[in-house]
Amino acid sequence: MKARSASWSRAARVAVGLGSIALATTAAKGRDAATAAGRGATAPTIVYAVRHAEKGGASGEKDPPLSAAGAARARTLAHVLADVKFDAVYVSPYRRTQQTAAPIAQAHDLTPMVLHPDSVAAHVLAHQRGKTILVVGHSNTVPALLAALGARDSITVDDTDFDHFFVLVRTGDRALLQHLHYGAPDAPAPVQPRPVPARVDSVAPRG
Repeated sequence: MKARSASWSRAARVAVGLGSIALATTAAKGRDAATAAGRGATAPTIVYAVRHAEKGGASGEKDPPLSAAGAARARTLAHVLADVKFDAVYVSPYRRTQQTAAPIAQAHDLTPMVLHPDSVAAHVLAHQRGKTILVVGHSNTVPALLAALGARDSITVDDTDFDHFFVLVRTGDRALLQHLHYGAPDAPAPVQPRPVPARVDSVAPRG
């Protein structure tokens, strides 16, 4: 029962988070509709950003595919975001991002755009304003993307973090960021044992 309760709790947190995003997006769209005439306002740009799921392959492999756990997480992500109407999907040149995005892209009949992560923010701002997009990146590129799109929060994604996803709602130059989690929780980082001090049986006399 504990495992089931934890799963429901996580699902509830995702639902609450997505509900908050929906409310914020609706409010932003309402403001835009009210001011569009004569002010050139546009609909908010909504960016869902995730790190790729767990990778497999041989140790040291340059471009490993997803592991079985990673493939399962990719399917879970597609299920969690099934009702989001995406206009575009961005991935990096690496298989692990492409395989993470594949279930969502297929569900929306979209062909992911393969870009170097450094180019994504500029491409979004130039070509995707007012649209809803998914970006699958890496532990170091997702925080950089969110910062480039206006997020003020300091975001860190560790090498062992795979269950994080972020939703950024950008209206004009303002950005609202939600940090959520999905799928199986990340495994806790291994605890490093403390060094055991050497035993001292006697103290050398002084003087």
